[in-house]
Amino acid sequence: MDSLLSPQALVSLAAQVGTPFYLWSATTLRARFDLVATLVAAPGLSARYAMKACSTKRVLDEVRARGFWIDAVSGNEVLRAMRAGFPGGSAPPVVMLSADVFRDNALAVIRETGVLPNIGSPGQIDELAAAGLRGDIAMRL
Repeated sequence: MDSLLSPQALVSLAAQVGTPFYLWSATTLRARFDLVATLVAAPGLSARYAMKACSTKRVLDEVRARGFWIDAVSGNEVLRAMRAGFPGGSAPPVVMLSADVFRDNALAVIRETGVLPNIGSPGQIDELAAAGLRGDIAMRL
């Protein structure tokens, strides 16, 4: 067992950072990401990372290093992805904002960054139009 994961090491770490805390293994993450990368290696396939799983910069760096794209569920996640080095715009749609309801800054972020909105209901088309947005959209069926 890795000494970092010994019970004594975990108790010491908890005393330093407080609880609860998350401890990620870069080796495990890289191995899982590499496996996904092999699954989408064929032409025309791509993988999207759901940022709601974990949006820390170090994890996003690993995602970006493998050429994965981002599935964000909020305007703030889009902005966080862009701060981590993912491009805005929709050609190609590296960052996509998937939402059933546009909350907080979502419409403004779509308008300002040009990311592809991935909507869950036809009614959202009217919201996008009312916000002055024109262009491509994705729709989950």
